[in-house]
Amino acid sequence: VREVFVNQATAQGIGEGLTDALLTAMGGKGTYAIVSCGQTAENLNSWIKVQQSYTASKYPGVKLLPPVYAGEDQAKATQMATDLMNAHPDLTGLVGECTSSAPGVAQAVKDAGKVGKVFTVGLGTPQSMKPYLADGSSSAAILWDVEKLGYLTAWAGAQIADGKPF
Repeated sequence: VREVFVNQATAQGIGEGLTDALLTAMGGKGTYAIVSCGQTAENLNSWIKVQQSYTASKYPGVKLLPPVYAGEDQAKATQMATDLMNAHPDLTGLVGECTSSAPGVAQAVKDAGKVGKVFTVGLGTPQSMKPYLADGSSSAAILWDVEKLGYLTAWAGAQIADGKPF
């Protein structure tokens, strides 16, 4: 049991942010897939649920394939994204749902020579996504404000230590 939980962002905010960024790059139409990390990671699965429902309601003509899971393995994410592109020639988008799959899906698009044809977005760190954003193999990297998250976490710890209410 925890006294407090400091969340980096809401599931709704992350799910909608990833979806809107990708569908903007895709021109609001097409087929996309999600390459996630751990199959039992509740935070990732909550974001995927938002993406599924949000896509269905806001982008009814868009097809979202079932998610695949690469663990925390960037090379495996690259291979899974490659496999998805090969199995679904109509695929126009990929989401890297975590910090290892975000650069992985962008690398797969780059390796396949499909930059500008298959668009990617991901939840990646600035340093890992920088080369992919620069060469266009990723359209966007979504991340919360880490400075504000750090401040909020320290503030919450101080509130607990001082016995102050939130």
